[in-house]
Order: sequence, then C-alpha cells, then structure tokens
Amino acid sequence: MEDPPGTVTPKTRREPMSVWGFAEVFDNALPLRLPGGMTTRIPTIAGYTALKLAAWLDRSAYNEYKDASDIATAIYWYSESKAVEDRIYETDHGNELLIEESMNASMASARLMGEDIAATIGQTRVSELAARWPGSRSGQLGSSMAVVNAPRWPSALRTRRELAEAMERGIGLASSGQSL
Repeated sequence: MEDPPGTVTPKTRREPMSVWGFAEVFDNALPLRLPGGMTTRIPTIAGYTALKLAAWLDRSAYNEYKDASDIATAIYWYSESKAVEDRIYETDHGNELLIEESMNASMASARLMGEDIAATIGQTRVSELAARWPGSRSGQLGSSMAVVNAPRWPSALRTRRELAEAMERGIGLASSGQSL
C-alpha cells in the first residue's frame, strides 16, 4: 500500500521507495507474449519517460542528472519513429502541432510525446508533476540531455533545451514560462 501516495516501504527493504506513476504506467503498458505462452507487460515510451521524469526530479534535487540522458533517448526514439512521423504528418492534430512548432518535426514529436505522457499518467499525476516542476533546476534537464550514438541528436545546448521545452508544453507544464 502506498503511504504516503507514491511511496511504498517493502518489508524486506525497510526503506521507502518511490512508485509514483507505476500503476498508471502499468495500466497503459503493452502486452508482450513470451515463448512458452506467458505474457508480460512493457511500458510504452511515454510511460517509461514519465517514470524517468519523476526519477530526474528526485535525483536532481541532489545534483544527480543521469536520468536526463534516458529522457533524451526517449525523445530521440520518438523523433525517429515511423509511427510518430505518421501521427504528425497524417493527422489533423499532428499537423497542428507541426505548425505550432514552426514546422520542426523533432519539436513536434517531442511535444507529442509530452501529450502521450500526460495521457498515460492522467491529470492527477500531471498535477503532482507540475507542483514539483522544476523550480531552481530550470534549464538543467535540457542541459544534461545527451544521447550516445544517435546520428541526428543535436549537440547544440539551445536545441536540446528547446526539445525539453516542447515535451514540457505537451505535458502541460509550460505555464510557468521556465525552461527545463
């Protein structure tokens, strides 16, 4: 049982651990059939990223930014996805995002991922995320986002920050006017 909400303390561990968003991500996870007929569930990219955002918030409070590269990798996966490309170019909503993001497909895909994160975790969790977002660490996420061996990942700090901001707009965290 979560007590306080988003935290559990397993008897064998005796230390609290965050499970923020786990139920929502699990509910939206994809089934994966394994050999032998068993099925497991794997998180969507948006679900994975939601959990990484929570981890980034937790760790960055202690000047640990390692989750930023995982978030960057997820943004990169979205930008390289044929399914996401189709959603951007083949749907009215995708076209609207593309126009709002100045015809930049990478920014539109990051924003779409943000929307998918919000849809995955729901409004209650988005509100919880917004309440913690990002405070004195404004700008740090985009600064720490790096992806190794990704041929089209931007090296420019400004572009990485813009991608983080597009994702933030998609989640609905952009009202503060502060960049990630």
